[in-house]
Amino acid sequence: MNYYDLNPGQGRIKWQWHIEEFLLKLEPKITDALEDSIEMMADSAKDKAPVKTGRLKNSIYTESFHPDKCSWVGRVISPVPYTQCVEFGTRKRSAKPFMRQAFRGTWSKVMARFRGIIG
Repeated sequence: MNYYDLNPGQGRIKWQWHIEEFLLKLEPKITDALEDSIEMMADSAKDKAPVKTGRLKNSIYTESFHPDKCSWVGRVISPVPYTQCVEFGTRKRSAKPFMRQAFRGTWSKVMARFRGIIG
């Protein structure tokens, strides 16, 4: 864990404990906000995804995990092999960015949600 070494010795342990206690209280709220946020981004990506067969749109899903005390990770994923070709284009086809648009379109709402938790 990272912590500020303001006072060597017992002061450092006390400071670290307060940060961990603070994060433990916030953990459920942060986890809920993260899951809601990535679902919002995924829904937006599904709305913006180009539809020919529906495979790309229907493949979009989310995952989130909490690898350590101070980290949360959320992902919006489309596992179909041609996702990058659609998002960024190829030499023969122009880009149709749907993931980036979804990210940009929901970012302010996501940040507002997290600011509301932290205060």
